[in-house]
Amino acid sequence: MDAELTLTKISTPLANCISVRVGRLDPEVLDRLALGKYDQAPVLNAEGLPIGVLGTVQAKELMSSGRTLEEASDLISKNWIPAETTIRELLHALADQPFALVQDYQGQSVALITLSDLNRHYFRRLLYALFAELEASAARLVDVELGDPKMWIPLLSEESQVRVLGYWELGKMRNVDIGPVPSCTLTDLLRLVRKVPGILQELGLTKKQYEEMSGQLPDWRNRVMHPVRPLVLSPGDVKKLGVALESSRSMANKIRARLGDHGIDWRAPWL
Repeated sequence: MDAELTLTKISTPLANCISVRVGRLDPEVLDRLALGKYDQAPVLNAEGLPIGVLGTVQAKELMSSGRTLEEASDLISKNWIPAETTIRELLHALADQPFALVQDYQGQSVALITLSDLNRHYFRRLLYALFAELEASAARLVDVELGDPKMWIPLLSEESQVRVLGYWELGKMRNVDIGPVPSCTLTDLLRLVRKVPGILQELGLTKKQYEEMSGQLPDWRNRVMHPVRPLVLSPGDVKKLGVALESSRSMANKIRARLGDHGIDWRAPWL
């Protein structure tokens, strides 16, 4: 469970970035940043080496006040993250500061990563694997623990019952009977998981805690599935996504522990 993601697949190489240098800021560089609508820029020292990131707004304020950009300035963000890292570490790095420099294995800064990069397909694909782990585990739990579909289908909403029974019957008409569980949405499955005897105690949650935890997961899973729908737009979204992933991971692990040999071994880049 210690697989890593490669940030160079979603970040922007420093060679492709508009950078600012310490000292007196160049008005032409700031105009290029404004024209490109960039919110930040890598900062290079006198030797041309990247030392951090400066927000475009702060850069404009420095220039308008006639001040120079000092290498030791508190305005320069010193946020770095390894190119080979985990989703947890990446979200932690961007939760309070919406950008960071990506460093290679030699500790050299090679790219700039920002919140907008968390909306790229490569990152979303990794997130989907995490939510899919929970969905597959929950489906298996319902199938194993709740048994007869006639007993658990009535526990769903009327709309869900119509959908599940309809697809099930359609499959049987076409001689493809895979049961009713595959027609359940993640919302359906999480509702049914709560009905498994003793499951809340095993999850270490009260009914209220489970409802709060499970209520957010289908929305995040759906957001991840839509490739053109914005996933992360603010540091607050990063924190919420981190909480959702932790909740999903914890719940999937405990469900798999309950299933024992019935569990599904998914590999995902989280821990």
